[in-house]
Amino acid sequence: QGGRLGHGEGVDQLTPRRIEALAGVRIWAVAAGRDHCMAVSDAGTLYSWGDGSFGQLGHGNMENKAELTVIAALQGKRVVQVSAGDDFCLALVEGGEVIEHTMGV
Repeated sequence: QGGRLGHGEGVDQLTPRRIEALAGVRIWAVAAGRDHCMAVSDAGTLYSWGDGSFGQLGHGNMENKAELTVIAALQGKRVVQVSAGDDFCLALVEGGEVIEHTMGV
């Protein structure tokens, strides 16, 4: 539902499956909300996917993303930690700035 598995389709998976969009990307942090996920690469890039109906994916809209998508607003910043909840996500960037993505953001 909503692409929250990150494979590019909205179908259930009954067995574990590698996310092909992350092939060759080293992920060191993951956070999961109710219907969306976030992942931080070792380079500090933040990816999001799943249900974006509350703006929680951080792309400046309320669209779903069935595939992992880099959060463009954070390019040039190094994300060091991420947290997600029902309808929000928080990113801590190097230097201590906390960025929130939630309803309408």
